[in-house]
Amino acid sequence: MLLVDEIHKYPDWSGHVKAIYDSLPDLRVVFSGSSLLQITNQKADLSRRAIIFNLHGLSLREYTNFVHGKDYPAYSLEEILFNHQEIAGTICKDIKPLREFRNYLQGGYYPFFLEGESFYKLKVREVINHILEVDLPLVNRIEPRQVSKIKKLLYLLTTGVPFVPNIAKLAEATEISRPRLYEYLEKLQDARLLNLVRSQGRGYAVLTKPEKILLENSNLMYAIANEVNAGTLRELFFVNQVRNSSTIHPQLIESTVELSGQGDFVVKGLYTFEIGGKGKGFKQIGGVIDSFVVADDIEVGFKNKLPLWLFGFMY
Repeated sequence: MLLVDEIHKYPDWSGHVKAIYDSLPDLRVVFSGSSLLQITNQKADLSRRAIIFNLHGLSLREYTNFVHGKDYPAYSLEEILFNHQEIAGTICKDIKPLREFRNYLQGGYYPFFLEGESFYKLKVREVINHILEVDLPLVNRIEPRQVSKIKKLLYLLTTGVPFVPNIAKLAEATEISRPRLYEYLEKLQDARLLNLVRSQGRGYAVLTKPEKILLENSNLMYAIANEVNAGTLRELFFVNQVRNSSTIHPQLIESTVELSGQGDFVVKGLYTFEIGGKGKGFKQIGGVIDSFVVADDIEVGFKNKLPLWLFGFMY
């Protein structure tokens, strides 16, 4: 077996991998690299030779298992939707899920939390800087002088509320042209720094500009911003955990979670969700089939009202 880390930093890496695969068919090659890599865009044809997996950050379930030495199983979306009271009740017998949830949101997505909390935010910032200053220019040939503009863009997206993008204002504030701004948003999503959410639709509708921009995970938000908006944080966590549980293999177009005309999100084109605090009601999704309220600050739900933290047990 041959193991290669950060393969994207090696010139013409795909050609070498193809040559090894073709000349040594019995040798198993495992390589890791930036999530910005697009295998189908490489000069050498690896599309039929390499199987690519997305390695996501830790879920709330995985974080809790590490912290408490537990072995909680992962649950499917349908199991959580239709059996959430029993699942939450079982977990609540062992731990205080809301406490673990708060700790996870601030410092549990990346496995280096196991090295201690003292410098965790600093390490998250180093991850961000490495992606922006090394991976983006290396993989996508973005000029170094553009990096400072992209950092400004990321900061504005983190601190701005509401987070429905005004592309014209973003372009003006960051001094990035609108076409290039769209490109950078997609690259930042590929780099696992953003989640772009589009409205539910078919055909050309799925190719429209994103109507909501969220940071990819909550730890990024705490590392960048001094103050965190609770509503943004809730939606960010929900989108992150649901998407991660559904996309082990890269997809051409991310449509697991879409914006809904009624409620906040539609998942898998089937289930409608309204996200909010513990007092959130069903007014916005009244009469919608297969609709659910996902509420923060509750340990156990009732009927179609589910605790937000439980969606962290999907992978």
